[in-house]
Amino acid sequence: MVCVLILLGGMKGSGATPLDEKRLYETVSKALDFLLKNQLRHGEFRTYASPDSAMRYVLHFDSSPFVTTFVLYSLDFVDDGRVHEITKKGLDFLLEEEEGSGLWRYWTSLNEKRIDPDLDDISCISFLLKRHGVRFGSNLRAIYRNRNGKGVFLTWIRDPGSTNPNDIDCVVNANVLLYLGENEQTRGACGFLRDVIVANRELESSVYYVDLNVIYYMISRALFQGVSCLESVQDTMTSRLHALQEPDGSFGNDLATASAVCALFNLGAPPDSMTEKAIATLLAHQKWDGSWPAVAFYAAREDNVWWGSEELTTAICIEALARYRSLTSAP
Repeated sequence: MVCVLILLGGMKGSGATPLDEKRLYETVSKALDFLLKNQLRHGEFRTYASPDSAMRYVLHFDSSPFVTTFVLYSLDFVDDGRVHEITKKGLDFLLEEEEGSGLWRYWTSLNEKRIDPDLDDISCISFLLKRHGVRFGSNLRAIYRNRNGKGVFLTWIRDPGSTNPNDIDCVVNANVLLYLGENEQTRGACGFLRDVIVANRELESSVYYVDLNVIYYMISRALFQGVSCLESVQDTMTSRLHALQEPDGSFGNDLATASAVCALFNLGAPPDSMTEKAIATLLAHQKWDGSWPAVAFYAAREDNVWWGSEELTTAICIEALARYRSLTSAP
C-alpha cells in the first residue's frame, strides 16, 4: 500500500529551531504502522486495566470505546492513507456501540461488565461522529437534563430512582463543552471550569483524571475547538504547564509530555526551545515497534484501577509530533 503522509498544521515560521524534519516524519510514520497493525478487527483500540498507575503490572484487556475516541481525535492532525483506513474502522466501531438515542457506556458490548451511560463517553464519541459527518441519535435532551442546579454537568445518566451516587468532574464537563460548544445551556459548565482553574483545584475537581498535563490537554481541546469562554484562563494554564516541565525536557512520562505539548499548542503557545526539548524526549523514547509505553490516562482511584494503553500513548505522541512539525516547517 502506498501512503502519503501529510502533517496538518497552521502557523509557520514561529522562531523555534526545528528538529530534523526527516526524523519527525519517519517517527510518525512508524507510529502509524504500529496503530494500523494493532487496531482490532472490529475497529477498537485496546484499553488495559492495571492496579499500577505506571501500568507495569497485571495488565488485562478491558474493552471500552473511550480510548478509541482519543486515538481517532489525535490522528485527525495527520492526513495519510493509513489514517483514513484506521478512522473508518474506528468510527464504525463507535457507531456499533450506540445504545438508544446517542448514548454510550464505558464498557462495550464485548465486555462482560455493565455500567450506566456517562457523559464522558457520550460527548467524546458524539464529537467525533459529528466531526466526520456520521449520523447518530439525538442525545441533546438527555445531556442537558443531566445538570445540577448550577448548570454543571453530572457524569452519569441514571434513572431518577437510582440510589447510586453521581459526581461532577471538571474533565467530563470539558468534554461536554467540546461536543456541545458554548451556548446558554453550557454557561454553567464554562463558569465551573474557569473557577476550578483560577482556584488551582484541577486535581481535586476531577474524580477520574490524575495528571495535570492530561487535565490541561482535555480542557484545552474545548478551547481549541472554539469554546471561547475559556480564554480568560488561557494564560493561567499555559504558565502552569511551563512550570511542570522537568529539567530533561519531559513532563514526566511520555503520555504526560505529549499531552502537555498538545495542550500548549491548543492554548496558542508557539513552538519554542521548551517545546523542542519535550519533542526530543519523545523522539528518543519511541520503541522499536513504533509505540510508546502504556501509562495511566485515567483511573478509578477508590478501586485502585488505572486505565491506558500503548495505542493511546502512541496516538497522543503522534499528535504532538505532527503538530510540532507543521508549526515549525517552512511556509
